[in-house]
Amino acid sequence: MQAGISKLILIYLALLAAFIGYPPSLLANSHQDFNTICEIFTESENSSFTNEQKSDYIDDNVKKRITSKDALQAYSAMFQLDSGSRYDIFKKSAEYSTKHKWECAVMKKVMSKAVSAR
Repeated sequence: MQAGISKLILIYLALLAAFIGYPPSLLANSHQDFNTICEIFTESENSSFTNEQKSDYIDDNVKKRITSKDALQAYSAMFQLDSGSRYDIFKKSAEYSTKHKWECAVMKKVMSKAVSAR
């Protein structure tokens, strides 16, 4: 248990360190890309795809539509975490990176379903 918490803290700190010192133009792009990730999750949830197809849709579209390094790193790192903490860490990364409050209800719902499916 302690090793899992330590790993979570290290990943979170690594994500935060990756976002330090970004110029304002990159912050704007980053803000849009975090919102685009939310849109991708929403598009997936509003589809009639199977769960596997939804997962593929999200992954493919993040790779195609997201350009900011911080949003891509946060998305990638999210899957290295325990499923119960993924959304909260992603949200904190988005807020730290963009310097704005960030929320994605659909993503939170999807992540909570992943937790309850365990």
